[in-house]
Amino acid sequence: MITDIQSKKPVLAILIYSLGGGGAERVLSTLLPYFHQEFEVHLVLLEDKNSYELQEPYTLLGKSQSSDCSLMKLLRIPMIALQYRQFLQRIQADLSFSLLNRPNYMNLLATAPLSIQTIISEHATPSMQYQGTGIGARISRFLIRRLYPKANHIVSVSLGVKKDLEQNFFIPHSRIQAIYNPFEIQQIEAMSQEESALLSRIQDRFSDRKMFIAIGRLDSGKNHHFLIESFKILKDSLSGIEMPLLLILGEGELEGKLKQLIIELGLQNDVFLGGFIKNPYPLIKNAVALLSASLYEGFLNVLVESLALGIPPISSDCPNGPREILQSQKPPYLECEYEITKYGVLFSLQPTLLAEILLKVIQKDICFDSAKLKEYAKKFDAKQIADAYIQAFKNCLESHS
Repeated sequence: MITDIQSKKPVLAILIYSLGGGGAERVLSTLLPYFHQEFEVHLVLLEDKNSYELQEPYTLLGKSQSSDCSLMKLLRIPMIALQYRQFLQRIQADLSFSLLNRPNYMNLLATAPLSIQTIISEHATPSMQYQGTGIGARISRFLIRRLYPKANHIVSVSLGVKKDLEQNFFIPHSRIQAIYNPFEIQQIEAMSQEESALLSRIQDRFSDRKMFIAIGRLDSGKNHHFLIESFKILKDSLSGIEMPLLLILGEGELEGKLKQLIIELGLQNDVFLGGFIKNPYPLIKNAVALLSASLYEGFLNVLVESLALGIPPISSDCPNGPREILQSQKPPYLECEYEITKYGVLFSLQPTLLAEILLKVIQKDICFDSAKLKEYAKKFDAKQIADAYIQAFKNCLESHS
């Protein structure tokens, strides 16, 4: 009697800080259902946080807290790496995949003596993220140079990040693959139709005023104070035109300082901090444009989410991501100017320049075809992005067999 025995799926361990409200966390939440189709998935978190309410079992290591200082987080890496190594041995992992810097360090330390294929992903621009002179930045630069080349494969979320790793950290070109972030385009559109209590309150109070929206963690890299200062310049220059609103969504350590800046500039009725919103899509869909003034990025997910809803993004021309997404035709990086691309606007970081752009958008001197923006966003559909990840994982396994 012959019995068909189903071949066992490869065991894939995934290590990430948490499933909090960040970009890499959203990427993983999108990819997980596709990974389950091909692998036996074991998720490991460093912090017990799940903003996406995924019904995904996970193992918690280290019990980190977002409030822990950067140096303390770095000092705990060897201990947690040892715990992760023991976990990998227990589940007999074939692959270990990590997202973001500290999990990447732990992954590479944990798998060094093991016969496990190690894949890491870089979601920021390390040379910008760790350009400071503090001990934490210096340690991170050292660890990237020493540990990243030991990975079997590295996924960067943009070509710009790939170039940064090659040129500034001397990682071999052949070891890095750029894969853009995935988006469930149809789901984004469906979620944009849902009720939003915050949107209702805004419409009830400011029914006739146009709204711009910015989304991202309230930290120095996202540069929200620049947007607020630009709105002050816009307000002072308006004559006969109603002042638009700026809604900033996100949480972070600079919330108090941003609130104080809004008060100091007299923008209490113009600029609002809305906190973290699980479903921001109804708000994006009702905005005139989406704004970003980031100093650096890896990809910038919210630009694609805005495009998927037919809303034009207006972004700083920062390294890396925005100029790739919006398909800039000019050399990097813009100085004292802005560029209107087919899919949005890129600008250099000058508040007067952004105020000028905002005014032109309000007056419809700058406008875009919503249908063309939506069609372009399909390039980032989750299925084809997930297929690229899965193929990269399988290639690693085949090269190891």
